[in-house]
Amino acid sequence: MRRLAALGLLAAALALAGADAVRAQDSAAARVRRVASVRGVVIDSLHNSVLVNADVVIDGTNRSAHTDASGDFRIDSVPPGAFRLGVFHPLLDSIGVGIASPPLIARAGDSLVLTLATPSTVTVTARACRDVPAPIGVLATPQSTGPGVILGRILDADSDEPVPNVVVSFNWTELAASKATGFHQTHHTRLATTGTSGVFHLCHLPLGVTGSLQAGRRDGGAAAAASAVSRDLTPQVLLSLITMHVPPVVTPTITTLAATATAAQSADASAPAVTPASPPATTAATSPSSTPTAAGSAGVPASAHAARRYATGVAVLTGQVLNPQARPVARAKVFVMGAADSAATDDAGKFTLRNLPSGTRSLVVRSVGFEPVVMTVELTSREPVNLVVPFAARAIPALPPVVVTGRLDNGLKRVGFSTRQRAGVGTFWTLPDIDKQKAYDFHDLFATFPGLKVDYNEQGQASLMATRAANACIGYSSVGQPTVGSNCGPCVAYVIDGQPFRESDEGELDDYMHPNDIGAIEIYQDNEVPRSLPGVTQIDCINIVIWTKARLGV
Repeated sequence: MRRLAALGLLAAALALAGADAVRAQDSAAARVRRVASVRGVVIDSLHNSVLVNADVVIDGTNRSAHTDASGDFRIDSVPPGAFRLGVFHPLLDSIGVGIASPPLIARAGDSLVLTLATPSTVTVTARACRDVPAPIGVLATPQSTGPGVILGRILDADSDEPVPNVVVSFNWTELAASKATGFHQTHHTRLATTGTSGVFHLCHLPLGVTGSLQAGRRDGGAAAAASAVSRDLTPQVLLSLITMHVPPVVTPTITTLAATATAAQSADASAPAVTPASPPATTAATSPSSTPTAAGSAGVPASAHAARRYATGVAVLTGQVLNPQARPVARAKVFVMGAADSAATDDAGKFTLRNLPSGTRSLVVRSVGFEPVVMTVELTSREPVNLVVPFAARAIPALPPVVVTGRLDNGLKRVGFSTRQRAGVGTFWTLPDIDKQKAYDFHDLFATFPGLKVDYNEQGQASLMATRAANACIGYSSVGQPTVGSNCGPCVAYVIDGQPFRESDEGELDDYMHPNDIGAIEIYQDNEVPRSLPGVTQIDCINIVIWTKARLGV
């Protein structure tokens, strides 16, 4: 009897458990029938791909989902009724737009499938530039205007928060030459100011030109103005999306204020009393401006004489430089544009740069036989940055020697090079001599030439300087005449194919003249250049006379 009673109790328990399971299943099914679900994909129309790691949120609720590697998302337990979806992602923040679905209706038990997408490139650029007029008239040249748009966001390097009221500019130079007018450089600038979300846009840019994108905050006075950031940029597509970091505002101290005042006084004292050759550029926030400068003009840019102030900070950058075979490159020169510290790699190709300013910076690495590397790095005081710098292989093209020799000799005789070479005054280089320098940029040709020195400014641009005596009394190539103070000459002057060429900005010849385009060079110390040589206007300078292959018929 006890056994039967026990079996009866067990059967009753099993019956109750079964009933509970059925009720649980019914309850779960009922809950599913009482709510809806939403699933779908988010498309990145700007890059023709899916938008990964985006947050998809039901407006007014705490229900959300994260897109996976395929851009897919799913949200369950959506209550019946009207709702909207919003999408949040750093890409959308950087262009100052958002994604929101139209009003949707969820019914109990529904499973909705949606496709959400960012605005297209055409839509974004049209919206950003609808109130910005395009350049017209003489300013509307192929190198001064175009369909390109730079859209970006400025963040604080240490907090990663958006920074409003930052002045952003894109600057580039248009070069032109003719026998009638000589060499001319026209400087173009686009300006914008970030809004409360740190977003800016620059419109009507030509594609394929290389310029400098610069950003400087205006909320910290002189201390902030001295720590502007920049990077080289070549817009190649209709819309370029950029994020840049500016250093945080540092409270000025008596020491920093005194240093700033001293630098300004030094700049004023060293500047000669000349009238600028170019009018000041417009300061309108989004309107284009252009500043033409004729080569050989009497005016000297004020920037050529300004005292140099390198930005400093506490950021640290370490790394290793490798060749195309992934082997270390020793004794490569490494520096960050705008920073005072530089280094040479050790036998393992490693380097360390300290006391660097925070923000978006350009790292430059140079070594003989390799194409220079310029990398954008994001520096912060929060932690050191480590990276690997790969060098690319570079082959110097060579023309067939037999063909070159005959054409080159005829060309050198035609321009008087051969006659002056026989006179024995000056230094004369032809193609074999130029090839021995293994130069990538124009200034590399003279890196070891006696009496000349390669100087890098705070933007990393290189110019030639003439050196004299043990105290390194120097003259800048962009000055063209002796100056007051430590820059006391001789200067460096250039003649290209019989036309004088004066750099209006340091490093301009690197952009204009490539070593592979040069067929011969004449170098004369000050007061040695023949008076009859075409294009020579400054006999008291070191004169570098360049003959291009095109002019020599090579």
